[in-house]
Amino acid sequence: MATCKYFGLSTDELLSSGRSARIAWPRQVAMYLSRELTDESLPSIGRHFGGRDHTTVLHACRRASTRISDDEASREAVEKLCKELGCKHP
Repeated sequence: MATCKYFGLSTDELLSSGRSARIAWPRQVAMYLSRELTDESLPSIGRHFGGRDHTTVLHACRRASTRISDDEASREAVEKLCKELGCKHP
């Protein structure tokens, strides 16, 4: 996963139940990009992220969107990930 590589996490860490900022922010970004760049439903994305509920995915997308619009460093991180994935920032 590009998000794991970018943030220096393993896939197991990203999919874990950990809530530390070191893990939660990258997970939120990955869920946000999954929602923005695919046609997958919230429940489907949640299943891919360790069986999370669709409301968890919705919360992650909202948090990421807010952080991206409010924080330049976060916006740049998402833009770099999008560039690596070969897409434009959503």
